[in-house]
Amino acid sequence: MNSSEVIMLFHEIQQGTRKRFPNHYFVGEPGKQHLVELTRYIIEDLLNIPTEKIPKQITAELLWKNRLNPPAKIQGLNYTELIELSYPGQFFPWDFKQVSNGYWIGEKG
Repeated sequence: MNSSEVIMLFHEIQQGTRKRFPNHYFVGEPGKQHLVELTRYIIEDLLNIPTEKIPKQITAELLWKNRLNPPAKIQGLNYTELIELSYPGQFFPWDFKQVSNGYWIGEKG
């Protein structure tokens, strides 16, 4: 599927004409690409958040409210990892208002 089809599926789910994404839609590398396309669409087009304001305006709650939690979990990503994947090299976890539980624990924390 191309990105316009990913967006079309998302709109069908939002409108209630489709209950969910197809089985295994967000699995593997193709699923990761679908997730990146959908994340960027939701942030940039649906929520109209400029890229430079993402760390200040995006929270896990906002992304999960827009149905990104299940596909992020399939890929094993928390919300900051999802943003980092969708916008490679542009943000770090400490740029955001919140970080995931346990982020500051351990040697790397």
